[in-house]
Amino acid sequence: MRTILFLLSFSAIVYSSNGQQLNPENKKLYSYLVNKSKQQRKTGRYLLIGGGALYAFGALFSFNDGPAEGIGKAAPAILSVGSCGIIACIPFFISAGSNQNKAQQMLISVNVETNHIYNPTNSYSKRFPAVGLSIPIR
Repeated sequence: MRTILFLLSFSAIVYSSNGQQLNPENKKLYSYLVNKSKQQRKTGRYLLIGGGALYAFGALFSFNDGPAEGIGKAAPAILSVGSCGIIACIPFFISAGSNQNKAQQMLISVNVETNHIYNPTNSYSKRFPAVGLSIPIR
């Protein structure tokens, strides 16, 4: 029984790997990218909702019958501002997705690892593809 425990503990020590933890610099960068992505999404939503509301408001007053008076004269300008707001939200959503992907790439790494295989007669290294996933625990 002792030998089994010894072999298990020895093999755990030999084959143990460093935990995939984000170092303090990467934790700061990760949280910065996630917060930046959230802020950009929020800004994009505001532009989309505000632009859509202005566009609808301008369209409502530009389609009235009769002579243009007061707000009816400003309807094309309101329509233009609304459409600009809708178009301006697109880069915010694109960069928010880009920042979110950068943050996720910090957690998932795909690379070629070197595995050292130990034999009683000789030892050699073998390269193999590895996928790593680290889950930040807060």
